[in-house]
Amino acid sequence: MVDIQKPPLVIKNIHLGFTSKVNCCTSDCAICLNSLEIGCIECISQGKNNCISIKGQCNHGFHEHCITSWLKKCNKCPIDKNDWNTVKNF
Repeated sequence: MVDIQKPPLVIKNIHLGFTSKVNCCTSDCAICLNSLEIGCIECISQGKNNCISIKGQCNHGFHEHCITSWLKKCNKCPIDKNDWNTVKNF
């Protein structure tokens, strides 16, 4: 019987990647945790029904009052910590 040894496995390169796709319309504001459809704490406490939601370039959405207060302290998205750029109201 012939003893044939296989050559050892050699890994020359390894490429690790991570992809995360977060949908903006998760239905809740990550700052106040209220539904984007209901309104922020400020609007609810004042009896307003027309709370505006804002979407960033990163595709995350927040109540206008919530993200405005947040951006006074830090100009980064509260979720992914990337620079905040408003794209549109939704």
